[in-house]
Amino acid sequence: MRNKSSSGGEKSSNIGNYYTSYFVNDSTMLYFIKPMKFTATNSSISSDFTFNKIHNKTQNVTMNFSVITPNKISINSIKKIKFNNKEIEGYKILFNESNNKKSEIRFSSSLSTEDFTKLDENAYFEITTIDLQSVNKPTKKTSKVLKNIKNLISD
Repeated sequence: MRNKSSSGGEKSSNIGNYYTSYFVNDSTMLYFIKPMKFTATNSSISSDFTFNKIHNKTQNVTMNFSVITPNKISINSIKKIKFNNKEIEGYKILFNESNNKKSEIRFSSSLSTEDFTKLDENAYFEITTIDLQSVNKPTKKTSKVLKNIKNLISD
């Protein structure tokens, strides 16, 4: 069952309002999975995904994510970032902002179609810096979306 979204795209009933789809051309749809939250004691991560389905095959997955901490993190202090036990390499830093209450670094990275299709409710981020070690697990809402994301990928 599919429902039309207010933006004219179609919605999968399993993850409803958690993504938006856009018609690109007769063979391509663009999907944006809205930000999902992953939390730990000393940090949180907001992550979203954008991908194309060309002839119903998932391609070109972009993962954007923000690491938010109560203490400032310098770009040079990052040792590694993992997503689902796989180190993220070749990421771009989109911005790095800090104030008295929090620090936020926004990253962009590509994700292989194979890794994207393995997403489930147990997905997590692991951040290691000079001053921080955290494993960020999905919130209940994010787990629900991740559990059903395969339906969107294979629709």
